[in-house]
Order: sequence, then structure tokens, then C-alpha cells
Amino acid sequence: MIQRRQLIGTAGGLALLSAVGQAAAQPKPGNIKIICGYAPGGTTDQLCRQVAAKLSPGYVPSVIVENKTGAQAVISVAYVKQQPADGSHILQATFTMFSLFPQVYKNLQYEAADFVPLTAGCQVEYAFAVGPMVPPSIRTVQEYVAWTKRDPRNATFAAIGQLPTIVGLLLGKASNVELVQVQYKGGAPAVQDTMAGNIPGVVTTIGDIVPFLGDKLRLLATTGDKRNTLTPNVPTFVEQGVADVVVKNYFAFFAHAKTPAELVASHSAAIRAALAQKDVVDALARVALDPLPTDPNQTAELLAKDRVQWAAYIKRVNYQPPAA
Repeated sequence: MIQRRQLIGTAGGLALLSAVGQAAAQPKPGNIKIICGYAPGGTTDQLCRQVAAKLSPGYVPSVIVENKTGAQAVISVAYVKQQPADGSHILQATFTMFSLFPQVYKNLQYEAADFVPLTAGCQVEYAFAVGPMVPPSIRTVQEYVAWTKRDPRNATFAAIGQLPTIVGLLLGKASNVELVQVQYKGGAPAVQDTMAGNIPGVVTTIGDIVPFLGDKLRLLATTGDKRNTLTPNVPTFVEQGVADVVVKNYFAFFAHAKTPAELVASHSAAIRAALAQKDVVDALARVALDPLPTDPNQTAELLAKDRVQWAAYIKRVNYQPPAA
């Protein structure tokens, strides 16, 4: 699997960059829409716009990012399912839409089989931070857990969607404490409420937290299998004895399942080439996204592993989701 650090300044990176030229020779629609299920300006929207800027005009004459928000991004997925399978619509969605959601929601408007993966796109880790409601002496996960046990009224955390909620519940399960999630509509309000002392802590992406670290927001742990390069002094959950809380999300690109194979290959090569370019890598790093360009087969394998991991986590915490 190709990692970001291997792309820049390497023969592999040059090979990927040349792929856009090969992709351009393949039959393709005149214009493309990248459908994003989240609001303009957010992390996933920025990913879409970085890629779109590289695909046009070198790959196709025009690439438009269209934000179709609502129902935890289900609306965007269902929309692309209904579009022609001619390669004119590319879905940007997290893996969880196909690995986690089908396991917890019975009446989705789509199935994983309705789509074919193009590339994993980017990977992102999550983090747990606390605010001024938590005593400043508390600097580790173990100290935080001990604090919540002294007063269960403090055992709440802000979360945005299913994945951060499950991270918090996994922490509670491993620590033998019942942590209760409070759902927010976005990372910004969740972080702001934590900093204001309205809730003890927050679980969200590292990119949502890093810009605000300081006296009013302290980062206790990250969910990677090793320390994040943005926060090298912050240990992971695993390092602090919270076993198996290794959680990443993937901001991927998909096409309609009936899209011709040559278009799937062409779109995949073009997007991977865009993700390999240094200015894109640097821009995404600023929002804590790590490019992970993978071919369709590699992406399908990674998605299958993600599905197995979420099945285990759902069972462990007996997760019951809010309505989609």
C-alpha cells in the first residue's frame, strides 16, 4: 500500500504523476461532479476541492464539487446511486458509509454493492481532548478515567457521529467506566463547548483539535497505531494501556458499480496522481489528512478489513446508533 511519505520525491511518486497522462487517453465524460456529503469548508470538502483542481483541465475540461449534505451523508450516497453509470459523478465518502453504516442501520437507501471504490484517498486519526472542566493536573487517560469515577456526572464527552462515539465507548469499556456521549453536529461546536467548560472532553479528528491546543484544550490521546506526526508528544491510547483502540477513518472516492471498468481505472489513476502532488499533500497535511492513494483492488481489500474491525467494535460496546 502506498503511503504519503513514499510518494514525494520517489520513483513511485513520479510514476503516479505520469498516470494522469495515461488516464487522460482513456474514454471519459466531458465533465465530472464530485459529490461531497458534508458542508463547504469542512475537511472532506477541502479534500474534494484539492482533487478537483488537479483533475481540471488536465484530465477533463470541468470538475465541480457539489455538496449534498444531510442524514449523516446518506443523502449524498443515495444521490450518486441514482445517477447514470457513465463516470460523470464521483462520490467522496468515508469508508464508514459502507463498512459501519450497513451493520447498524436496517433501512439505508443504498448498499455497498451499489458502488465500486476508486481510491482510499486519505486517512485520518481521531483524538481525545479535555477542557477547563477537567482539573489541569489531569494529563493522561488513566488520570481522566479515575476523575470520572469519583463523580459519574463528569463522565460525558462530545462526539460527532458514529465513529468518535464508538471511540469514547471503547475507552469506557476498556476502563470499566460508563462514558456517555453528547452528540454534536460538527467538530467546531464540540471543540468550542469543550473549551468553554460546558462538557469535560471531546472525541473528534486530530485536525479539529490541533489548532486550538493550549491552556483551554489539552490532548490526552490519539487513536493511531503510532504517535501522530502533528502531535509527537502525545501518546496513543494503546501506549496508555487502552488496548485495541486503534481507529482510523478513510476519506475515499467511489463510482457507481455499473461504471465501465476502463472508466474506473482511469478515474482512479487520475485521482491518485492528484493526491501524489506535493502542494496537495501539504494542503491536506494542514487539516491532518494523510493521502493514501490505492488502486481499486487495494481499496476494496482495505474496506473489507475496515468492515471486520467495525463489526468487532460494535459488538464490544453494544453500539446503538442514532437515526440516520
